[in-house]
Amino acid sequence: MTSITAEEEAALIERYHRNNIAPGQTCKVQTKRINAPIETVWSFVRRFDNPREFRSTITRCEIINDIVPDTIGCIRRVEIIPGMSVKESVERLHTFDEINYQIGFELIGGDLGLEHFRSLITLHPDIENGQPGTLVIDSYAVDVPEGRSESELHRYMRGTAMITDLRYLEQMIFFKTPLLPSRTVQSRGASVCSSTSTT
Repeated sequence: MTSITAEEEAALIERYHRNNIAPGQTCKVQTKRINAPIETVWSFVRRFDNPREFRSTITRCEIINDIVPDTIGCIRRVEIIPGMSVKESVERLHTFDEINYQIGFELIGGDLGLEHFRSLITLHPDIENGQPGTLVIDSYAVDVPEGRSESELHRYMRGTAMITDLRYLEQMIFFKTPLLPSRTVQSRGASVCSSTSTT
């Protein structure tokens, strides 16, 4: 197995993150290559009941329905640290795939003030410095409100604590998994994809 190329990465983004954008929505994608096996990264990302493993701005999370955390339909309420523009969000698990390493949620409550917010993380096996690694692809999609541009919306989102902190995820993995090889992580800037048709 060889390292995932830029072209292969773009194809994965198109396949899993850009093909379900509804009319009137925008999405943003960020990626990170982590020098840790995919099973290790998944053990952190899969915890719908503990998003603090990769969202550093969360202070508390509780499951508020009677569905177990790794089952689609499970609902959690998360509280955000003071100083962010969002104080609380209520999120429902819409994707959970242990075989293909995918997890996603949709916003169903809270004070974000935006419609149809959905987030998805997919993991893909990679090779980093000759060792098993993981390509993490994270995205969100959300409606673009009337009178607001996409760039304004994405700037607003940066202050809401709704975006996965991939740097924090990397730090947590290496802090809690000390036997991993020394880190050499490649990050790539976020990209924007949009569909603003009103048809």
